[in-house]
Formats: sequence, C-alpha cells, structure tokens
Amino acid sequence: MSENDCFSSIREDVKNRPEGKGVRLENCDFVIGPRTFAVFTFYVDYADRSSFKTPSGVIKFSEKKYAIPNQENNTIQLGSFRYYRKHEDDNIADPEEGKLIQRGPFSEICESNGVPSKPWFKYVSSTVTWKRPDILMFCTSALRETQSFGELQSQFPNYDCATLIPDPSKFAMQLGKDVGSKLDMANVHLSGLDRIKQVMLPQAEIITKDRRLKKESDTVVLVSHGPVSYCDPPERIVNHFPIEQCGEVVPFVKRGKFAGHHEYRFAIEVIGEPEDKTFQMEITDELRSLTRPYPVVGQVRNRP
Repeated sequence: MSENDCFSSIREDVKNRPEGKGVRLENCDFVIGPRTFAVFTFYVDYADRSSFKTPSGVIKFSEKKYAIPNQENNTIQLGSFRYYRKHEDDNIADPEEGKLIQRGPFSEICESNGVPSKPWFKYVSSTVTWKRPDILMFCTSALRETQSFGELQSQFPNYDCATLIPDPSKFAMQLGKDVGSKLDMANVHLSGLDRIKQVMLPQAEIITKDRRLKKESDTVVLVSHGPVSYCDPPERIVNHFPIEQCGEVVPFVKRGKFAGHHEYRFAIEVIGEPEDKTFQMEITDELRSLTRPYPVVGQVRNRP
C-alpha cells in the first residue's frame, strides 16, 4: 500500500530551494508494503534559461502493440544507457548516450571545467569522460508550440501509434513507485559505496503523521524528468555546471543531430546499477490511467 499523504505536498519554499543548478525537488512519497521504499521526483531543465515549467503533455511514439493505453499490452520497456547506445533504430541509437567525451589539450579541458591549469598542461593531450552509473529511462517527446505534431511525428517514421501523457509529474511519481515495487533487486549491481548505502538505509526512521513506521526501507527510487537540451558540442552546456554535477547533467544533454526528437526523459535510479540493458515492467492500472491515445497524422511506413 502507498502512504499517499506521507509527503503528499511540499512547501513552495522547499520546492524552490534548488538541489543544484537546473534541478528542482518536485515531490516525494513512501510505498509501504512487501517492499518499502521512498520515491523522490525531480524536475530538471539544464537549458540556458531554465523555466522549471512542466509541459502540458508529452508524447510517446511506439508501435500500437506496445502502447500503454492498449489493454492487450501488459508491459512497457525501460532502457539503460547501454541499450540506447546500440539501439536497433539508427534514428535513435547514440553511441555517446549517457556520457560526454572531451578530447584536447589538458590545459583546455582543465580551464573549461574550472580546474587550475599549469603552463605545461597545454603539451599534454587528454580524454575526459563524464558519466554516471547506468540508469533506466523512459523516453518521450515534448509538444512544443513552435513545431506541429506532424513534424514531430515525422521524426519517428517506424512507429504507428502515439500516446499522450497529460501530466508528466504524476507519471514520474507513478513510474517510480512501479519500478520500486517490481524491479528485481537481485539483478542490480552494487558498488562498494552502494553496499554502504544499503547498510545505512534500514537504519533510517520513516515518520509520518507523527508516528514512526516499524518498517525497514529497502531502497530509494529517484526519478528525474525534463526536457533534453541539444548542443554541438554538448560540453558547451555541460561546462556551465559545477564539475561535481557534470555526471548528472550529461544524460539530459545530446548532440544537435537529435534535436528534432524534442525529447523529454524520465530517468529512474535505484541504489546500484541494473545489470540488464532493459527492464520489461508490468503496466499497472495506476500508470495506464495517466495516459491516453493520441491521434497520429496519416500513415507511417512499416519497418523494413
């Protein structure tokens, strides 16, 4: 069961206290049941002028048989960075998914990231890779006033169905609850730091309505959602952030060749990294109720 009122509302002064540049704490909730865990949702916008305004709706393009509103479909697929780096659709595959590789003189890399440099650094070539532990993602596209739906649909010629998610914030919270309940934690790789987190987590006290819940917390689910920013090279955006935050920014920044997708991502993290490249998750009634079919324009071509 879910304690929906556990942290059902967060004061505006807390919401507006940034967790980092480009990140805003949105909501949190506890799920109490066979597996007990907390879900935190964050809205992210790493563009130059972050508005933190959640869009009025996002679109998921897919084959009809995989659409969430389709009652005959029982699962949705969440993909990891590794999955999208070698996606079967060349229009979607990105070898640099979830990471940023900077190459050049060591002095330039240091200066661009606010790290003190030495004169002789300019004679040293270097490669720096920004990334964070692998996560699960659900990728959609944002509806924008500057682009017609037909133009957006044309970016996904192999898909014959569109699903509208009217409230991305509610969808993010439910997605976190479902992943926390259904992901097999035995298939999650734990680093040394992750094992420390696991040991500490059960010691945390869960308090709601001034009473202490006699239930240990099994994990924490973090869901970040927001628009992807596009730039060539991507480090022009990433380097605006503190060096300790770069790994968090990279999954929401892509090269300009993908800009037509107008991507809006849901990034889901638990303690540890998923060992499988994809997670086939059962669609709950609660998640399905947050979606509805959206009419497509004309016909799309079939897969070759």
